[in-house]
Amino acid sequence: MEMMLIYVCLAIFLAFLFLKPLFTRTTTTTKLKLPPSPWRLPVIGNLHQLSLHPHRSLHSLSLRSGPLMLLHFGCVPTIVVSSADVAHDLLKTHDLNFSNRPRTRTVEKLFKGTEIAFAPYGEYWRQMKSICVMNLLTNKTIRSFENIRAEEINLLMEKLEKASSSSSPVNLSKFFISFSNDVITRVVLGKKYSTEGGEYISQSVVRKFTEGGEFYNFCSFYLFFLFSFCRICCSGQRQQLLHY
Repeated sequence: MEMMLIYVCLAIFLAFLFLKPLFTRTTTTTKLKLPPSPWRLPVIGNLHQLSLHPHRSLHSLSLRSGPLMLLHFGCVPTIVVSSADVAHDLLKTHDLNFSNRPRTRTVEKLFKGTEIAFAPYGEYWRQMKSICVMNLLTNKTIRSFENIRAEEINLLMEKLEKASSSSSPVNLSKFFISFSNDVITRVVLGKKYSTEGGEYISQSVVRKFTEGGEFYNFCSFYLFFLFSFCRICCSGQRQQLLHY
């Protein structure tokens, strides 16, 4: 039954590819003044133009299309800004038009859009920001955790010095992630949850969240034809994400 549904979804997708040009020619739409955009492929958009170093690929595309260009990653249009002047114009002059955070399936499932980092811009977000600034991020509160930060920085430097004494490469990302986790857990929970080797005890939980986020973000990019397919093939990931 599941395989039959996959075949049906695939057939609908192929039919969509062939019939879409007919609908776009017969439908009259208002032409928007969009930024320059490099050529793209059906379905995947400009994803094929990104290499293992996306920042280099985006720089090369900006040299041809300009400091403000429009890319399509799946069905998600994305504006890429490569100029400080254009960035200032967008983030200062027209900041209200770009204040919303991107909504993904992961955020909707985990936080319902109520977490301050992902909540849409509006009265709720302004109230949450005001609460954080007035109660959590005051100078007095920040100074009260100065000893914790100093202790963890000293421990970090000792670990780096010990690791650098050997001839093997040092994974700085591992040390910095462990450092930030230790500071946050000591501030929030009063104790840290890392082992003596610097491994984060809840690392497996974080990995599950990351895997679940990758799954839902994939569905967000190709939601218009892969929703049913994702539900079938990745239902296990979904259940694990909701469980954690």
